[in-house]
Amino acid sequence: MRDPRRPETAGRPRVFYGWRLVLLAALVMAVGAVLRFDAVGVLVLPLSQEFGWSLALLSLGLTLPRLVALADPVVGYVTDRFGPRRTALTGLCILAGGSVFFGLMQNLWSFYAAFLIMTVGASLCGFIPLTVVISRWFVRRRATAIAISQMGPSLGAVVVVPVIGLILGVAGWRESIFMVAGVALVVALPVFALLRNGPEDMGLLPHGVPQAAQAVSFSIARALRTPAFWLIAFGDAFTSVVVIAVMTFLGLLMTDKGFTVLDAGWVIAAYTGAAAVFGLASGYLGDRVSKRAALAVFALVQAAGVLTLVLANSPPMFFAFAVLFGAGFGGRGVLAVAILPDYFGTASLGKVLGFSAVFANILQLMGAPLAGLIWDLTGSFTLPSLVLAVLSLLGALFFLMARSPQPPDGGGGEVVK
Repeated sequence: MRDPRRPETAGRPRVFYGWRLVLLAALVMAVGAVLRFDAVGVLVLPLSQEFGWSLALLSLGLTLPRLVALADPVVGYVTDRFGPRRTALTGLCILAGGSVFFGLMQNLWSFYAAFLIMTVGASLCGFIPLTVVISRWFVRRRATAIAISQMGPSLGAVVVVPVIGLILGVAGWRESIFMVAGVALVVALPVFALLRNGPEDMGLLPHGVPQAAQAVSFSIARALRTPAFWLIAFGDAFTSVVVIAVMTFLGLLMTDKGFTVLDAGWVIAAYTGAAAVFGLASGYLGDRVSKRAALAVFALVQAAGVLTLVLANSPPMFFAFAVLFGAGFGGRGVLAVAILPDYFGTASLGKVLGFSAVFANILQLMGAPLAGLIWDLTGSFTLPSLVLAVLSLLGALFFLMARSPQPPDGGGGEVVK
């Protein structure tokens, strides 16, 4: 007799409902990321022209997303306490309200306040609650599902930012930001109608679970006492700071070697494309091999990319760097997330994601200035680049050492690799 909780019909299997949520998560992440980062970038020039603010003052506002990201443990707590669905809906509403406030602002302090509100809203409807949703809906194919959802911000930048730029040319920046507020409210409708905290809300089981089974369930306190948590957190932090530092100074490095800003733009496009392709590929790979081993490999590839950058003195070498670097951080970013629900379960996953992200966020705030200081003191890009390559190698070692922790009850749990 057919189990009513199974996602099959009497005929051929229908599409598992969780895949719809993967696409919805990608859409919501796209809206949040565009408003949090990309859209504001195209608004800097018109804001400077209208109000006469310096780029330094505007840039101070643009650092708010990184500062708010330090509160990711709070977002994780809210997600676990109230559920991803309610958290994401609240975030979209705050995001829309902050966007309206942004469109009505008249001075610098209201700019900071509006962007802060938008950033808080984007955090509440962003990576943490939506990753928790996907992790609850999937056991088998979890890495693939997370990889697809994380394509959302990139696709949003490709589609939404040009539309904002078009409206800027036809109307003005206020009209553009009001349009974005409307988009956030429109996206809230399918979130309200379709998003479910877990498959049990619909009488289903997670994808890949044939029957009710005991799952890994770590509290955040128990997770913080495992070596695996710290190894993954610092492995991700070390490899993430490398990405931020390279992205920040790539243009300066290339122009110092005699290349143009346009050349740097092509290299940036190349590593962005490589990151997208290998991000999807890593999801497929992570569902079939050991995630910690794959993480170590991608971190090594990232290190190879940085070393190639040190030696690069021709366009082919810079594009070799772009492929290696993009493949490394694109693949590593997906699997560093996908391994956490495998190891620690989903009961406190919001808090686990939030605490894990804090270390990466702190190092990202410090990494680029420290690399810049080394470059200023030495007058060379070689030493700081070698330091960044060593950090990637350390990250690879930490990932490889991060073995699955023993479940709290001493028994079995989800089948992980």
